[in-house]
Amino acid sequence: APRKHKKVPKSWVLNDAVYYCEKCWADLKCSSCQHHDPKGSDFRGSWQCRACRHRHRTKGAERLQEDCHQIIIDDHNALPSSLVAASLTQDLAAPHLFSIAEGPHAGAEEEGGDEEEGEGADALAPLPVHLLHGRRHTPPRQRQRQEAGHIVLVLDASGSMRTCDVDVGAMSRLDAATTCAATFIEQHARLHPLDVFSAAAFAEETRVLCRAASSKEAVEAVQNAVLRGVGGTFFKPALEAAARCLDARPSLSGHIVWLSDGKPADTKVALEYFQQVFVHGNHATTCLHGIGFGDTVDSFAPLQQYVCISSGTFTISGCNLRSLCEAFSSVSSTITSIREGTDASWDALSLPLARDDSLVEDPRAAAAAADDGATTPAPMRTRTARIIDYELPELGDFGKKGVLRFRAARATFVFDGTAFQRQDFEAAAVERRTRPFMRGGMRLVYGFRDPQVVANSGGWLVAKMSRFADVAFNTHAMVEAHAKSTAVARFFAGLFNEECREAAAKTKESVPPSLIFVPCFVYMRVDAQIQAADSASEEPEVFAAERYLPGVFLKYNSNNGYVNDAYIRHNETVQAFLHYSYVKSGGALVVADLQGVARDREVLLTDPQVLTAGSPSDATFGPGDLGARGARASLAAHRCGHMCRLLDLKPVNAALLRRLEPTTAQRAPA
Repeated sequence: APRKHKKVPKSWVLNDAVYYCEKCWADLKCSSCQHHDPKGSDFRGSWQCRACRHRHRTKGAERLQEDCHQIIIDDHNALPSSLVAASLTQDLAAPHLFSIAEGPHAGAEEEGGDEEEGEGADALAPLPVHLLHGRRHTPPRQRQRQEAGHIVLVLDASGSMRTCDVDVGAMSRLDAATTCAATFIEQHARLHPLDVFSAAAFAEETRVLCRAASSKEAVEAVQNAVLRGVGGTFFKPALEAAARCLDARPSLSGHIVWLSDGKPADTKVALEYFQQVFVHGNHATTCLHGIGFGDTVDSFAPLQQYVCISSGTFTISGCNLRSLCEAFSSVSSTITSIREGTDASWDALSLPLARDDSLVEDPRAAAAAADDGATTPAPMRTRTARIIDYELPELGDFGKKGVLRFRAARATFVFDGTAFQRQDFEAAAVERRTRPFMRGGMRLVYGFRDPQVVANSGGWLVAKMSRFADVAFNTHAMVEAHAKSTAVARFFAGLFNEECREAAAKTKESVPPSLIFVPCFVYMRVDAQIQAADSASEEPEVFAAERYLPGVFLKYNSNNGYVNDAYIRHNETVQAFLHYSYVKSGGALVVADLQGVARDREVLLTDPQVLTAGSPSDATFGPGDLGARGARASLAAHRCGHMCRLLDLKPVNAALLRRLEPTTAQRAPA
């Protein structure tokens, strides 16, 4: 006779094919919303469902972001107002600080036929004589190169992409993504007809839609794909699929275009795989470009980390088709700029060989010398890249593991329009994470804490050190050059904000957003040895640090002519500041490489680069100071808008650009 199964008590509850007794089911009741969730977690002694736990985490991140932003704004408001008031009526040209190649800004008409020298990555200039103590090199010549490439589209198809909030609920995020992705393939193929395309959609698993296909086949695959938008967001399977697609055509240069609307659930394992394959592996030269889709401003940190490490570009799109199409167009422009050779492989943001522990010889000086007809080869310079692994972003933990503890003295600079004033502080105990979480064009970014600067309730700092281990890139003068760039930018931003408010009051317009630069500090280690498992011999004795700036990081322009033309918040105001700094300094400098976080009424900017408008030997602001070449490229790419007209800035013309062209007298002797 068949065995009879005993019935479960009626008080038991069946959930996801699992029975729970009455007592256990009561223990799984959320203390906030009273919802039963067996997959929840214990939080501070009480059970919370996944939704409430996520809500608390999000609110905590929002509070931290607002606290960090408010501290930066308070620092800016604490600047002496007398400096700004006095400088509005004085001549700011300082010959003893800035070598002026030609006269001040001039011109009445905007030149339409000048060639733009835009590129998406920051460039690294040969070190000036007073910083390197060696021979100067001729600035690198840009080389045009046309070649076929492999574009891999990776689209988020998780459950959140099913939300119908695009163009006020007219369509879902997933439908908008596939529509704009198909348009991107068509338009990009017109510029690069030799390119092949791959496409994949990911959620908890990844589905490859096409692999190394023509543009027509790729468009059909994306348009005809049946994507339901279900499941969670997992990055590792998508990275694996992208690597397999690239392996189909290994001889082609690869670019990954990644669209997502939130954080992944596998952040740690995805980062480990990304470093294994796309940092140290076969696809180390592949650029990953990210598009953050949606109005959530605190959920793109992992994607932004991939973008920065791989020297790609990141842009954010609102929930409308126009903004998303412009985001794809911006990525396409960046890829085109790289492919045309304006982003030289030996510049700061694209050093494929620098990911190995080897000496990298810079061939730019030799190529430039050959173009000039030099009979002897130019001296070669080497850079030794640091071998590092990255940790998770936004990790502000300073516990027992992965932390360096030492004592360091602190200094900062204030610029008053004519000279720098140095402020020194006594040495104190500080802490720094052993691994970086981000990489910029020239420096690595680490979590850092100094109790004297930031209290426990106000977030933390970030330490910035050179990507290269060479002594020339880690001197006091080199680090101080970065701090002085920030001091100059803070000074001119004060003038800019004041004049914008006055101009808006006269025309009865709304006040433009204020530009606020995060203050930069110089730290000098005083301990002979530091407490860490790693060897202290590789740790630099001096480094820069800034307040931690959370949020969606936007790149507005670079130090060598790149301008972000996408529809991003307050773009016109930030671009006008570049033009303003050149005019207000009497043609002595340009404040470029503007990047940061946009708020409703402010733009918080960090890590600017001052470009002196003189010869390379006059460069005083570190290896990112490209001199007149960088200033010319930045001004040539600038297009005046309403803010420039509001401040009565005359358009950049051909005569001004010719004055900034390198001359024979400015070149280094062979």
